Amino acid sequence: MDTNDLTEKSYEILKLSEHIDHIITVHIGAMCSRYNDEDAFLCHALKLIQEIIDDPDEFIEDWGIEEIIEPEAFRSGLYSLKSYIQSVMAIPYKERGMTIEERDYSR
Repeated sequence: MDTNDLTEKSYEILKLSEHIDHIITVHIGAMCSRYNDEDAFLCHALKLIQEIIDDPDEFIEDWGIEEIIEPEAFRSGLYSLKSYIQSVMAIPYKERGMTIEERDYSR
């Protein structure tokens, strides 16, 4: 699937991740192409965020962003994103809104 196939609620994950760091957004956006449906995407996005939460210093060092990341804000943002993903997962698919593509073509 493509990011344009995400419902409005799921697409919001990309917007929220951008407030943490662009690299997080890139990782999550790239994940879309690996999955055929939104639920699988959400499950794996949640796993990714949990892995980063489990060892944020490793992620920060691996990407060389020590100089631009405020560790406490980074951690806080990850926890907020995790909570948001979990909340979207609890919403039935048909209630998550239109996909980005559907919304663009309905105008």
